[in-house]
Amino acid sequence: MATTATDNPRNPLRTVRAIQPPDFTTTSMLNGLAKLHALVMAIDSQRRVIWLSDELGFLNGPATDLIGKPLITLLRAIRTEDLEVSRPKAAQFIEEMNENGQVSRARFDLSHENDSLRLEVSAFGMRDSANDQLYICFADRDEPREALERKNSELEACVRGVSHDLRSPLVSLLGFSQLLRDDYQEVLDRTGLHFINRIDQAARHIDQLLHDMLEFRRIGATSQCRVRINPKPILEQLHSELKLQLDEKNIDLILPDETPTVLFDRTRLYQLFSNLIGNAIHHMDRKSAARIEVEITSEAAGWQISVRDNGPGIGPEDHQRIFGAFETASRPGNKHKSSGLGLAIVKKIVETDSGRVWVESELGTGARFVVWLPSE
Repeated sequence: MATTATDNPRNPLRTVRAIQPPDFTTTSMLNGLAKLHALVMAIDSQRRVIWLSDELGFLNGPATDLIGKPLITLLRAIRTEDLEVSRPKAAQFIEEMNENGQVSRARFDLSHENDSLRLEVSAFGMRDSANDQLYICFADRDEPREALERKNSELEACVRGVSHDLRSPLVSLLGFSQLLRDDYQEVLDRTGLHFINRIDQAARHIDQLLHDMLEFRRIGATSQCRVRINPKPILEQLHSELKLQLDEKNIDLILPDETPTVLFDRTRLYQLFSNLIGNAIHHMDRKSAARIEVEITSEAAGWQISVRDNGPGIGPEDHQRIFGAFETASRPGNKHKSSGLGLAIVKKIVETDSGRVWVESELGTGARFVVWLPSE
């Protein structure tokens, strides 16, 4: 990505990236959010606005004039004759996002044409298909619970619609890239084959994101069938399904010899193990002696499941954030691509069943994800 020098007096050697618009998947998501929220914007890692929608006319002039401008420029563009922003809250909100990229929420008390107005602003971090860090912010009038529930229903409908609309062109993209590889590999040089592989990888990344978005929406929307079940056959099935990935990274997956019977929905238990083990495989970066170990023990009034790995580990500042939707650990040089929904799915599955999930880890020491499930 192109960079340009900056005249920042605090760091005269610092360089900044050229403005890059959101990729296709991110733009589709932003368009969906814009149908549900009054103000939606995407901010890049250097706090520049790269996408903006303003349905309530908060800003002076067209929103397109602010694309590529620093976030502070957008704040100054709020119509001061109608809106008076609570500056301390705004500063704290931005500072929290700047420091750790955590999911942020804040309510701002504004005045609009002499009327009281409460505005609720939320933000979350995510990475696009190029692994660039983005922040998505959206704002709405602070409305009663009934209105929020209605918006949640509309958002679910939006997710279904976007997923359906993207599925057909995605299948075509995967199919034609496969045809190019099969029928023209004798003609294409190494660079051409590399480009086809990149197309295929990007399409499969979108496919995984769509799948995870739909799964995340379904959890809790349908009733669970809790039965007494032995987790061992599920773990053995997953071991067989993940064998190719395990072999490619030379990872030893260690499963318990005996497992206690648990009370849980079989499909959700499969998803829970699949996402926890898959997450460990995805982020494993060891060249040798890579290991993932699963343990299940009976505890007071429930069961405890742990998935431990000896991978790169997770810093304490990310222990809560990684369970949010579209979140990944913020390790320097992290180039792993994922939907950012795997651990959010685990958390939603567990909490829907009144359980808890947490991580124990530090950078360089591996990670241990722990799930506690109640027996009643």
